[in-house]
Amino acid sequence: MGSEKISYEDLRRDRDRFVAFAFSVADAFVELDGENFICYAAGALNSLAGYDGIDLIGRNFHDLLAPADRPLLKTAHETALSQGRCGPFRIHIRRHDGGEIALEARCTNLLVHGGGLFIALNQEGGPRVEAPTAREKSAIRKRTFEANQVIFDQNELADRAYILRSGSVDIRIGTRGSNPNTLTTIKVGDVFGELALLEKRSHSAAAIATEKSETLEVPR
Repeated sequence: MGSEKISYEDLRRDRDRFVAFAFSVADAFVELDGENFICYAAGALNSLAGYDGIDLIGRNFHDLLAPADRPLLKTAHETALSQGRCGPFRIHIRRHDGGEIALEARCTNLLVHGGGLFIALNQEGGPRVEAPTAREKSAIRKRTFEANQVIFDQNELADRAYILRSGSVDIRIGTRGSNPNTLTTIKVGDVFGELALLEKRSHSAAAIATEKSETLEVPR
């Protein structure tokens, strides 16, 4: 297994690739902890609202919202906690210069950082903000896998990526034999299956739930 060990540089490349993929569909990202304090911010926040991402770390996201939109964030958070995601919906951010800007928000919850919220933001009226089709609204979905159930098989053509919300998943070479070779174990909050999806190829290994697990599926 030594030759199969995933290095830190491999993880960095995978992370950077997935972040680049995510930024192709959103202008900015904000990650909130369970109490709505900002623990990560990136993207075009300066041009959108006049804030540097690093300056937002530690601030409460409520303070940036127009007062009328604060109950909406509470509802969005509750929806994401129960369903894994919510949106799109409109929020108004208070700009650094005192004005306001309307943004489209989509939220995702992962069981990390004490039940925090990941928010993707797009400027209304920009080229990426359109009324979503019915297919787009239902594209990301939750799925539950029982213990020992195959999520995707080796040599299966990749058509989606996965985010693990609960449980545990092994990435293995061989799923039918008596001695499958486990390459790595996916933990809650990890993304898996995205490399084959982005490279438009078949999976080089299989993913098997080792206990009852819940994922979010992100299709091509």
